[in-house]
Amino acid sequence: MELRKDIGRISFLAFFLLIYISLFFLPQLSRLI
Repeated sequence: MELRKDIGRISFLAFFLLIYISLFFLPQLSRLI
């Protein structure tokens, strides 16, 4: 039962990290384009 909680926490961190990376790379991509 602990494994499901870990999967939820890992998926939440992955989603948060994806938003952070997109916010970090969007200005640089727009600058290149």
